[in-house]
Amino acid sequence: VIERASIANKGTPTELATFRVRRFRYGIREVGDNLTNPIPRFVGNAINQVLFFRNRLVFLSKQYVICSRPGTADKPNFWANTALTTGATDPIDIASSSTLPSDLFNGLETNTGLLLFSSNHQFLFSSDDTVMNPDTAKVKSIAQYNYNTNLAPISLGTSAAFVDNSGKYSRFNEMFQVRREGEPSIFETSKIAPTLLDKDLDLICNSKENSIVLFGKKNSDTVVGYKYLTEGQKRIQSAWFKWKFNNPLYYHFIINDTYFYLDSDHFLHSLS
Repeated sequence: VIERASIANKGTPTELATFRVRRFRYGIREVGDNLTNPIPRFVGNAINQVLFFRNRLVFLSKQYVICSRPGTADKPNFWANTALTTGATDPIDIASSSTLPSDLFNGLETNTGLLLFSSNHQFLFSSDDTVMNPDTAKVKSIAQYNYNTNLAPISLGTSAAFVDNSGKYSRFNEMFQVRREGEPSIFETSKIAPTLLDKDLDLICNSKENSIVLFGKKNSDTVVGYKYLTEGQKRIQSAWFKWKFNNPLYYHFIINDTYFYLDSDHFLHSLS
């Protein structure tokens, strides 16, 4: 058990925060063998991202999407319930396909499915049926844009956004109208300030409530921000700006209406 004291709030210490760190336990294989109930593909390979979708724990490993059986979040089970038939509650193990390398690095849930990102491709993991199972699940290519694998995609409420760093400078792209059939609409939001975002960004945070996205990189004292105002389906205002700090940035995040940043001296600052 690891115990850490919470940060004092307005001079009054809060309760001691306690959490437990232990080895994660998975469900065991109860039927079949390596042929009839094969080992999940993430075993022996790097897991690029861990997600939760449709009540299933999802691992992204190489070009594969591996989902646990539904309803087993406390003890994920990646084995089939029976080796004789395929059931609706069986785990899902499916691959993305492309003419280019398509290792999957991150994902973002949308109302039509799980939006997946490789370094040069976007896929949609979804099902045409109301129940997602191994027979109805599919991974479909929907766009081919470069993606900075160091930065997680974010949701801006009605759109999905991601950073492309394939050029001399980074680009901030927004994806609208993601659907199972047809291609989405993609708009380069940073086009009005094409040289503002550095190529090697590695920190991003956003607040949908405050309509703000902040970009940074470790050991840099500058944070670039994007402020927007959306009314219905229309973006009626957007602006780019810079903040310069006294010490280089190490990490940053937003909780509720407060922006926190950790500097190189390991001091945690807050900005309302």
